[in-house]
Amino acid sequence: MGTAGYMVIPKDEEKLSLVDSFLEASMLLSGAGPLYTERDSSNLLKMYSSLYALFATLLVVSSVGILAAPILHRVLHQLHLERGRSE
Repeated sequence: MGTAGYMVIPKDEEKLSLVDSFLEASMLLSGAGPLYTERDSSNLLKMYSSLYALFATLLVVSSVGILAAPILHRVLHQLHLERGRSE
């Protein structure tokens, strides 16, 4: 999704090749930050980069939460931590 957006959205003089688009999308997804989306880019490309970065971060955080929930649940059961019980 990110690679396609970077290939389609920019104006003709800002269009990125397939490899550059993939690099830009993967750098944003990894948290390293954008490479080509600079201050002199169009507002549309800046908005796309911002929304893609937010979407990718939300996707990664929610995926980690879903994958970690069963492990955390088992750890809490092993520790016998229960809410609301005073003995």
